Amino acid sequence: MSDHTLPDVLHVVLFADGRSLPGGWVAVHLGTTKKNAHGFLAGPTDIDGRVEVPRHRIEERVEHELTTSPMDYGGLEAWDGLINVEPLTRGSVDKVFDGIRIWDDLGSFETEENLEGFKAFRDNLKRLAGAELTVTAGCEPPDAATITTSVRRA
Repeated sequence: MSDHTLPDVLHVVLFADGRSLPGGWVAVHLGTTKKNAHGFLAGPTDIDGRVEVPRHRIEERVEHELTTSPMDYGGLEAWDGLINVEPLTRGSVDKVFDGIRIWDDLGSFETEENLEGFKAFRDNLKRLAGAELTVTAGCEPPDAATITTSVRRA
């Protein structure tokens, strides 16, 4: 059993070349002590580039992975307290669309509306080609997780 407790909410802000990026999406990964890290997409960001991920959303995504691929994941009992948040690039967005085609499953999107927003994000990334994508992230309570972020190119 993990000694860690999921945050009540994960706060994320997405930027392109230092300016907030509305309509964007990020990848969230939960580190684990065994098997594969749990991962899901979070978005779309609001007009200020912000998206909040409540605890129940994290729990739902982990449960979905355990239901669809129980041999691949250790569940929240194996969570090591680390959350990595990274911006999605055009390449990673293309891989998401490949997965949707292969598995015929909306996955993290859950709704067609979110999928349409993700398509618009893909188009926006084309316009932002070469831009530096960065993320800031925190959680409540602040000590609930160790959060890391990444820098990518659109």
